[in-house]
Amino acid sequence: MSEEFLENMEEIVRTSGINPKQITVEITERVFAQDFQAVKKTLNSFKEKGFSVAIDDFGTGYSCLAYLQELPVDVIKVDRTFIRGIAGNEKKKHLVEAINYLGRSLDMSVVAEGVETREEFKVLTDVGIDTFQGYLFSPPVEEEEARKILGILFKRCYS
Repeated sequence: MSEEFLENMEEIVRTSGINPKQITVEITERVFAQDFQAVKKTLNSFKEKGFSVAIDDFGTGYSCLAYLQELPVDVIKVDRTFIRGIAGNEKKKHLVEAINYLGRSLDMSVVAEGVETREEFKVLTDVGIDTFQGYLFSPPVEEEEARKILGILFKRCYS
């Protein structure tokens, strides 16, 4: 929430040549309860500088549809509590489907977090989710390993 953080991000972009649109600033819903107006001002500053904004852990804390209307959000990240066990739970499936519809209707990307099984992946693709995070794809990796993985994927896609 500090202005210093935004200044540091701007410096990183300026010195590295990275396009700010390639960087997504994630904020959890819990932060909204602290000082909504300050959060809104900060996120608007990030958007003005060209950064993408995501709400992380969506649906677990202080969900309020007004936030989606008032904040400059590009991405909703559906919390893994909705994903875990979705293959056998119609309520979870319908909730994720509704969140996906809501996000898409507001021109936002929707990411399913914590995807660990093929069954979860299948249900999520069936309800229209097309972006995923989770151990089904890879555990967290260090930067060097991530670069190797991306290099291999790039070669496979473009060779």
